[in-house]
Amino acid sequence: MSTSPDLKFAFGNFNYICSTVSLTLCPLVGDADGIEPICYSRNVRLVDTLIFQPSTLIVHFIALVMTAIMIYHIRSKYTAVGRKEIIMFFYLYMLVTIMDLLLISGIIPTSSDLYPYFTGIHLGLISATFWCLLLNGFVGFQFAEDGTPLSLW
Repeated sequence: MSTSPDLKFAFGNFNYICSTVSLTLCPLVGDADGIEPICYSRNVRLVDTLIFQPSTLIVHFIALVMTAIMIYHIRSKYTAVGRKEIIMFFYLYMLVTIMDLLLISGIIPTSSDLYPYFTGIHLGLISATFWCLLLNGFVGFQFAEDGTPLSLW
């Protein structure tokens, strides 16, 4: 059974994933124009700005509202284990969602000079969010007292 070269995963090869999913990194890799996905959702023009994937934009707004509700409920608890650590995770998640909202929807266009910098910040925040979630898993083992700088950083 042979596989086509487009379906092969390799280190640094984003052709397959970027042709199926719109990621913030995709316009910066591949050819000079980047890699565009095969299928988009419909675009909407709003006050001289072309908004890409408005359904994704709506989902991001819902995620921001739900995250704010979760942060409010977590902050109201005073004796929960790992409360500060999980709030830190949710703040990072909100920042990732805001950056994704700006980059995927086209509010910051891919042709802008700032797009690579915002993409770098976005990818750094994604990495920090995953590390925060991983390290928050160790809070329950009480290696460090929760809420202390050692457990937060």
